[in-house]
Amino acid sequence: MAVSLCARAGWGAQVRGPIVARQALFRCLSVTLALLFLLAGQVIAGEHDVAAGQAATVNVDGASLFANDDANSAYLGAMYAGDRVDVLWGPENGMYQIRYNGTDGWTWAANLTLDADQCCAPVSGASGAAVWVNTDYLNIRSDASLSASVYDVAPSGTEFWTAGDPVNGFVPVYYGNGVGWLWGGYLSWNGNVTAAVGGDSGGGATAAPNTAPEHWIDVDRSTGVVSLMVGDQAQATFQGSMGFDLSAEGFYSTAIGTYHVYSIYLPLSYTPFAKAYISGWVGFDPDRQNGFHSYTKDANGNIVPGGDGATGGCVALAPGDIDQLDNFATIGMRVTIHW
Repeated sequence: MAVSLCARAGWGAQVRGPIVARQALFRCLSVTLALLFLLAGQVIAGEHDVAAGQAATVNVDGASLFANDDANSAYLGAMYAGDRVDVLWGPENGMYQIRYNGTDGWTWAANLTLDADQCCAPVSGASGAAVWVNTDYLNIRSDASLSASVYDVAPSGTEFWTAGDPVNGFVPVYYGNGVGWLWGGYLSWNGNVTAAVGGDSGGGATAAPNTAPEHWIDVDRSTGVVSLMVGDQAQATFQGSMGFDLSAEGFYSTAIGTYHVYSIYLPLSYTPFAKAYISGWVGFDPDRQNGFHSYTKDANGNIVPGGDGATGGCVALAPGDIDQLDNFATIGMRVTIHW
């Protein structure tokens, strides 16, 4: 009986962007159950000090942006002190992968001051926590500043999920394909919404709130069905291969809970550990190293025998199905796994 076991191979995760750079990729391999027990005693490489989901400030004029985590790779341009960037991955080889003015690249860690390193005292709450708007309308800003541009306006009671630590009193939350910032003084951390008038309205909220239905992914562990959802309507449903561990929270289970997509890497990719390939990676559970991906493949992209078997926690999908999910998924999208 073959088992597709998700395993980390020491590469960083790659989000969509105009520049393809190396990031964490969680691969999967087909192994027999006997081999699985032999591997149980091996140590998996430790986590990187990931700063994904937070922002940073460039602290030196002329800071170089490179295509990869190698100063000998293609030079993409210069950045300047005070410029704001999104951190995608790192540090790795003394560098961070960042998004600067829409371009993904790498820069030396010394060129950045991470928001988490600044001396501001955090307010209550933590990354991955639910928060609710607790004022009439609250601006969703592009950065942790009252002078930052406003993406949208969220009405009282709107729920968000935090994407990192507060900065300057603002809380980063998953919004659209990335991160927005909300003034923490007008958020509820326990769901008790009093809708006090005021908040970070920027002189009066005039924009209409975004009422478009949420795009999200539903995973039913009891049936193995994966659904691409818009609001409460399924747009497509697939049968997925899931974790051989049938417990609710085991490391090798497709664990019950609510997650958010944090990495996307679509190309066919080889892992020396498995001597196998996968494609269409959409990561949602970094603690267990779980995500959606294709069945296990060979170097030509053909599914290997047993490549559609039970996994080590990931959700493996058939050709065509994984392509539809890849096209649907965005960074920050909610993934709910339930019985």
